[in-house]
Amino acid sequence: MRIDLHTHSFVSDGTQSPREVMLSAAQAGLVVMALTDHDTTLGWTEAENAVSETGVALVRGIEIS
Repeated sequence: MRIDLHTHSFVSDGTQSPREVMLSAAQAGLVVMALTDHDTTLGWTEAENAVSETGVALVRGIEIS
């Protein structure tokens, strides 16, 4: 089972939208991915909306600076 528990979207310091992060996770063969942007939860809804499209389970996290 492939899992990544530390990812960022452009909501903090990443380069992709939360949806694009989920799509990349699916393309990489991940089964579970955590969106852990810095100091914000603003990407969670968009990432959650991509779960049905990608089949990747989402763990909501946050990296506190």
